[in-house]
Amino acid sequence: MREVTTMEQRELEVLQRRLEKLERRMRIAVLGWVLSVVALVVLGMAAQQAVSQQEVLRARSIQAVDAAGRVRAVLSVHPDGAPFLALHDAAERVRAMLAVDRNGPALILADAAGRARAGLAVHPDGAPLLSLRDAAGRVLFRAP
Repeated sequence: MREVTTMEQRELEVLQRRLEKLERRMRIAVLGWVLSVVALVVLGMAAQQAVSQQEVLRARSIQAVDAAGRVRAVLSVHPDGAPFLALHDAAERVRAMLAVDRNGPALILADAAGRARAGLAVHPDGAPLLSLRDAAGRVLFRAP
């Protein structure tokens, strides 16, 4: 049996280190592939779940709030079935209302005290109504 020379020993050590380095790289590559496949499966499942969600939000009332948490708008349906939109000022007072009830659509604008100052409506027969009121509630203008 022949003895391994120092030169051959060094070559074997170099080859051993190269093999170990290659095996490390291979393990990292396989781990990357596995993580990629897992990520794709998870994304696919999330996309499928997102597609299966309802496209319509259904509620009896929705409130929109500002950054301070104050109610600024309310969209609701009254017990009689009439849809109603109320817009609030920064003090959460209702300043504008839009509703459609059995008498038809109506828009009401209120002052800072909450008193109705301007109104626009369409009666069931199709006749329009416009009214303006002063701070005491007296009619300033009404048409027709």
